[in-house]
Amino acid sequence: MKKLIILTVLFLMVDVAIFAQSNNNLQNVNDIKSIITNDYVNGVHNFDDLKSAREYFSDEFVFVSCLNGNTNQLTIDKYFDYYKKAKKYKDKTHPIECKFESIDVEKDFALVKVKLSRNTDDLYTNYISLCKFEDGWKIISILNQRI
Repeated sequence: MKKLIILTVLFLMVDVAIFAQSNNNLQNVNDIKSIITNDYVNGVHNFDDLKSAREYFSDEFVFVSCLNGNTNQLTIDKYFDYYKKAKKYKDKTHPIECKFESIDVEKDFALVKVKLSRNTDDLYTNYISLCKFEDGWKIISILNQRI
């Protein structure tokens, strides 16, 4: 009987630990989805609020695109300067939309694959790396592939 009680208590402790880890991971996934949807896609691509979106990008952020075997790399300042200039061409009637393909979270690091589209036309595949800092998740890099 004593062994059964000990085994039951151990089982409950393991179950509680797994549940806590699962809840923490779910919270991380929800936070990451929010940053990518609200700050990256809407804040940057749909030009809702570039200034607010900037706080969810690390200072060391890098954007890399590949087109026809050529790569282009932008630092955080060049990336946001590009979107500030492009803002005047914003298409308010056809916003960019985001579909999450995968989200992989491992402790303080996450890798997210998204497809960006407009009017059901796929435009880009992005691989977005995020790191969890003291003040929350921040985007540290985006690998961009035009479809």
